[in-house]
Amino acid sequence: MGSDRPNVLMIVTDNQSADSLGCYGNVEHETPHTDRMAREGTLFLRAFCTSATCSPTRASILTGLMPSQHGVHLALPDNLPQADDYDVTREFRTLPATLAARGWQTGMVGKWHLGNPRRPGHGFEHWVAFAKGHTTDFYDNVVLREGREHRVRGTHIVDHLTDEAVAFLRDRDRRRPFFLQVNYDGPYVLPPTVVGPDPRNRFYQRFAGRTFRPFPPVDPAIIASLILPFDFDLDPAEEYTLESAVNNAWWTVRMHNDQATRANIAAQNALVDDGVGRILAALDEEGLAGDTLVLLTTDQGNPYGQRGLWGHPVWTDPPFMHDVTFRVPLIVRQPGTVTANRVTDTMVSHVDLFPTILDRLGIDDVEVGSSPGRSFAPLLVGEPLPGWAEEVYFEAETARTVRTPTHRFTKQLDGTGPDELFDLVADPEQWDNVAGRPEHEAVVGELGGRIDRFWDRYADPRYDLWRGGTAQAMVSRYLVFKGRYGEGWDVTTELGPRFTEAPGGG
Repeated sequence: MGSDRPNVLMIVTDNQSADSLGCYGNVEHETPHTDRMAREGTLFLRAFCTSATCSPTRASILTGLMPSQHGVHLALPDNLPQADDYDVTREFRTLPATLAARGWQTGMVGKWHLGNPRRPGHGFEHWVAFAKGHTTDFYDNVVLREGREHRVRGTHIVDHLTDEAVAFLRDRDRRRPFFLQVNYDGPYVLPPTVVGPDPRNRFYQRFAGRTFRPFPPVDPAIIASLILPFDFDLDPAEEYTLESAVNNAWWTVRMHNDQATRANIAAQNALVDDGVGRILAALDEEGLAGDTLVLLTTDQGNPYGQRGLWGHPVWTDPPFMHDVTFRVPLIVRQPGTVTANRVTDTMVSHVDLFPTILDRLGIDDVEVGSSPGRSFAPLLVGEPLPGWAEEVYFEAETARTVRTPTHRFTKQLDGTGPDELFDLVADPEQWDNVAGRPEHEAVVGELGGRIDRFWDRYADPRYDLWRGGTAQAMVSRYLVFKGRYGEGWDVTTELGPRFTEAPGGG
């Protein structure tokens, strides 16, 4: 039986498609440890992120809020001038801050990408942070451990982060329960990091020489974004320029269905899976398995060729909002407590994780701000979810989507692109946009109304880009919003007052 104050271990991978895991049906990759976790817990077939871009989704996981509430609409640039205490989550109630105030030891190991990585993020005590947000090299990186900088050379960053996570479990304060978030920098699947072979990855030779099934041709939306020639001299670490955005699109065209790249991606998934296995083994060795709620998800489900797509939705104009990007893996395990070997198609969102974890821990004196999140904790022990609405919402600056079991409807900001309706029963891969057809007019009206009501209720006017609000640090469509709202509009790095809570709650 689990403790009445269980530990929480959350593993968040980086840009990992659900389609890349064996437990989600992939027969070309090898992910035995993740598959084992799924057998020992509950696997969600229809879990979705909120934005499909790194920083926004990570902020949503920690706060239970949508991007239009927490204000992070795009991945934060590594060269952003930041104050020492710059942390885009600090003005909100976060999961680690809430648990720390109630006695949990909190730790973060890995990728932060929500502000200055040199100081612990809001609510964290133990702190081992990757010094950047973007991964351009798996084998030569700077890591900040409790504020001290050291370079990790020759060791894959995922292996190093696994070592740090295992060390936390062994060196923890045994008088307190813990919350540990392990943010892996893999499998990543973005150019140029996974281009071609990676013989330094110890799993690469297992996949080299295999023939991987071909994906459909590159999506026309990516082809249309190739408005400049490829720049062979451009530093791959350069970000948020038109040239770097176009170079990324060119990289994906060059990588698409390249067998060495496919083997590389398979090897990166295998390495992450090996880390998951080592962490689960450490829980067993420490006698913690039954007392630890383990969740595994990713920040967003980046495609690596599925449906002809790569990268982030904002790489195309208008943004692509397909399931292959927004659907994420989600597995929850706690032996003896969470129902084992269960697969559910209940629709859930990253914003549901915060309230679900609090529910599982028996913390009932907390309101997660104005979060649209709901607790699905009863589902984890085989109980029903009465009144659960089978729908999720996600966004990408100029695009807002409602996803139901039967349809996906995307509404575009006026003048930025056509609305999209996909009949998921007839067209599950979402190839045929039927939004303009008379026979679907009623569905468009009904789902469009749901979108309007959702964002009317939950969007914070300060960060509602559709109504002149700003964004934290960066947007990809800066000129669109500037032209729409005038010269006075701009992004911001000004944060609200720090959220505080007295020890013991309240």
